[in-house]
Amino acid sequence: MLTELPDGTGVVVHLEKRCYYPLSRTGVLLWHLYDSDARLDDNALVQALLARFAVDEATARLDVEAFVGRLVAEDILTAD
Repeated sequence: MLTELPDGTGVVVHLEKRCYYPLSRTGVLLWHLYDSDARLDDNALVQALLARFAVDEATARLDVEAFVGRLVAEDILTAD
C-alpha cells in the first residue's frame, strides 16, 4: 500500500511485516508504473525515468535496479 506525501515522496506499508519503506519521487513513479502494469520490464522503467527526470541513462538504470532489488528482497515485489 502506497501513501503519497505532499512533496511527491511516499511511503509503502507492508502490512504483514508491519514495516514501512520511504520512497523518493523516483520511487513513487516506479511504484505507480508497477502498480499499473506488472509486466513492464526494466528498460521500460528506465525510459519512464528518463522522460520524467533530468537524469542520464546509467543513473536511471541503477535507480531501477536498486528499487526493484530492494522491494524483491523485502518481499514487496516478486521476481519473475
